[in-house]
Amino acid sequence: GTGTANKLDDYEEGTWTPILALGSHSYSEQLGKYTKIGNQITVWGRMILSSRGSNASELGIGGLPIAGVGSPYACTFGMTNTYGIAGLLPEAIAPTGASIEGSIAYLRHQFATNNSYHYNQLNSAGGLTFAFTYMTA
Repeated sequence: GTGTANKLDDYEEGTWTPILALGSHSYSEQLGKYTKIGNQITVWGRMILSSRGSNASELGIGGLPIAGVGSPYACTFGMTNTYGIAGLLPEAIAPTGASIEGSIAYLRHQFATNNSYHYNQLNSAGGLTFAFTYMTA
């Protein structure tokens, strides 16, 4: 449409480099793409770690291409171990959502508000593929 209410004037596509937000880790692959339509951002990413550093902090995916809006923002989060590669996620880690805080997506389980998972719970190496949608200002 051509009316102001129907005009799409904010569309962007790009690439980004996903990382585990905290700690020292070695990657053999880091791929990310995103689409921004208005204030909604959908990201896709894949990380393959050759070694995971030791870190007891809360597990988060960092380097988001566009920061989330203000306060922590809950979002639907889909992730799986990368096909054909040893999995980074052990069976005990099954995130069902994320809390977007700035440029980090902290992984959450059900109704947990913080500290759902920690880096030390991940396998020592492996692959992870994920996608999620969140809002920005």
